[in-house]
Amino acid sequence: MRVFAVMLLACAGWTVNAGGGEKDAAKADLKKLQGTWTLVSMEMDGKKAPPEAAEGIKAVVEGNKVTISFKGEVKSASTFTVDASKKPKTMDATAVLAPNKGKKAFAIYELDGDTFKICTGEGNKRPAAFATKEGSGFSLMVWKRAR
Repeated sequence: MRVFAVMLLACAGWTVNAGGGEKDAAKADLKKLQGTWTLVSMEMDGKKAPPEAAEGIKAVVEGNKVTISFKGEVKSASTFTVDASKKPKTMDATAVLAPNKGKKAFAIYELDGDTFKICTGEGNKRPAAFATKEGSGFSLMVWKRAR
């Protein structure tokens, strides 16, 4: 249950505003993110969550806002910006709903067709790779576009 709660907090931080030097690339990625996503897998601090922990978690991206729900109940929402010019691509998010309102998260992301991978840091730390290890405070989530 602790892993699930932490993952919801990490999801709450999934917020990004398109902008920066490579505006066209950021706009293209923002457009690709639009729609509904289903959580496939998650891991935190080097520990993989059991597959059933991802069941019922969906993300809906509209513009630069993402809303996360669990079995139809909204659990978090954030606004975000993406920077597609960096390697790996980066995302900065700000939660817009209590209890995490105003909390920021820094992430890296990868879009590959209908798969979205995001690795989020804790506090002001941004992961450098799509990996977590014990004590890192990093969360790794894989989402698939809902059909």
